[in-house]
Amino acid sequence: MMSSSGDPKRKAMCRSVWLRRQRAKTNYHGLRLSLATTKCPPCQERDNSEVAKDTMRVIELDKFPEDILHHIHSLVPLRDAARAAYVSRRFLRSWKCFPNLTFNWKTLGLNMHEGTPYERAKKIADRIYHILKNHSGIGVKTLKLQVHSCNNVITANLLGIWLETAVKSGIVELAVDLPQDHNAKYDFPCSVLSCAATSIQSLALSSCAFHPTIIIGCFRNLRSLCLKLVLITEEELGCFFSCTISLEKLEVSQCNEITLLKIPPHLHQLCILRVFLCQRLQVVEIYAPKVATFMFRGPPTKISITNPSQLRIMTMDGSFHAGMFHHALTKLHSITSNLHTLVLCLFREAFNTPASADKFLQLRHLKTYCCSSQFESFDFLSLISFLEACPLLETFFLSEGMPG
Repeated sequence: MMSSSGDPKRKAMCRSVWLRRQRAKTNYHGLRLSLATTKCPPCQERDNSEVAKDTMRVIELDKFPEDILHHIHSLVPLRDAARAAYVSRRFLRSWKCFPNLTFNWKTLGLNMHEGTPYERAKKIADRIYHILKNHSGIGVKTLKLQVHSCNNVITANLLGIWLETAVKSGIVELAVDLPQDHNAKYDFPCSVLSCAATSIQSLALSSCAFHPTIIIGCFRNLRSLCLKLVLITEEELGCFFSCTISLEKLEVSQCNEITLLKIPPHLHQLCILRVFLCQRLQVVEIYAPKVATFMFRGPPTKISITNPSQLRIMTMDGSFHAGMFHHALTKLHSITSNLHTLVLCLFREAFNTPASADKFLQLRHLKTYCCSSQFESFDFLSLISFLEACPLLETFFLSEGMPG
């Protein structure tokens, strides 16, 4: 007959009792942080010294200094940080100045398959409003409003309240992704940025109107700027550029009021430039001296670069626009003197392309993507003229379909 000490059921019951006792001790002394993983003592009796070796070593969080506790809390995801604030007064104080506010359906713990689109949008807006209403507005480093699915719920007044609450001096990253509307009915309040001009390093705006003026302030630490579906004129964009000196990455996407995109020469640190699907754009002039990566998507457009020696990687995406192959072969030589990698995305091409006398003297890698519906009619022999213009070419890649 099996002894009680070897009975699996008895062991499981003893383990359960031991765990409940440990949890009771932990709850009694307050919230604690585990420093080591322990083994559950077996059912057999041990002396006190053996049991002591297996006991979990802990430090009471209540004894932590306030600044360290706040730092620990700031590293926790938004939902978990809110839960901790619900059960701890000290975490509640930390929650009122929680630094990383990223709002979307996932971080807010919502199911995007429940209810109607309006009901889902209303839940997102209500939770954001509740969190920011209880936030002190102090200490915010990151604010991301990813609410592009909240049509007919977010008003300009509500957006203004959110921004005024969270955007203060000291904020580092601000991203506002509003419901997509080409009419840009949301007018982004530039006054909000004035108080954060000296600290902000990353700014991303989507689906809004943005009309900066010279009095907005100097964004001396701004490193990254992304404008998508933003109603802004080339003059207003130039005004904003005049307030920045440290920009490293710039993306202008679907900003359909711009006809001339001029990148000023004082942007000495700008190295990555992306220009996508600006419908009225006719000319891109790049005076910034250190642009190394340039990505363009749209119809063949006049592009000039004052100092092309730094340009190493270039993508010309003519998806849904004809003539990009001919444009690349005949127009890009003057701005690609040191180009190492060229990516072409082609749609419809008239391949009666004569051999070019100009050369891509430094080009090492050529990638060509052709739209699937046009691939069967692709004139592969026309690529010979392009390959002949690349005497140092090392790799050539041809694919059906567009890059992922």
